[in-house]
Amino acid sequence: MREVSLKQRQIGFNDIAPPVQKDENGNVIPYHPPKLKLRSLDIVRLIKPYVSVRLNEQVRAVLPLAIYLVLFQLFILKQNVADSWVISAGLISVIIGLMLFMEGLKVGLMPFGETIGTVLPSKSSLPIVLLVAFLLGIGVTFAEPAIGALKTAGSIVNVNDAPYLYALLNDFSGSLVLIVGMGVGLAA
Repeated sequence: MREVSLKQRQIGFNDIAPPVQKDENGNVIPYHPPKLKLRSLDIVRLIKPYVSVRLNEQVRAVLPLAIYLVLFQLFILKQNVADSWVISAGLISVIIGLMLFMEGLKVGLMPFGETIGTVLPSKSSLPIVLLVAFLLGIGVTFAEPAIGALKTAGSIVNVNDAPYLYALLNDFSGSLVLIVGMGVGLAA
């Protein structure tokens, strides 16, 4: 309810429900509602409170970082911001993308997590719950894009400058991700 604007009026069910109609035998005739017709203005009024809250959340998350980076570049590095229109378009894309991503997580993945978190402990013993948490920690680590980017980062490391780092990020990247995943799994 907190995400709905205060400009609302309460409508009772009896105000919108059609009266019950019966045939000559006294049987109730099923009601077939007419197709809903919405104007563009009605659609905007329905969607605006929902979208504006989620958009504001992402603006509050991204804008301070963007301001910090601009100020850092201007005052510390003493460089002008090149291609500011491109950067602005990118920030808008990030905000919209994060908004959609977070909504997808809330609607798509969070119900799974809530179900597992409430049902699994009541139906399984503690060792099974810990094993599932451990395996989920490993799986989440493999799904993390930043961990997947390690192989890309390894390709730019010069083998002569940092041979161990090169070997770790290129030859043993799968083992590295597995070890990090095991650490996350143990922490879970």
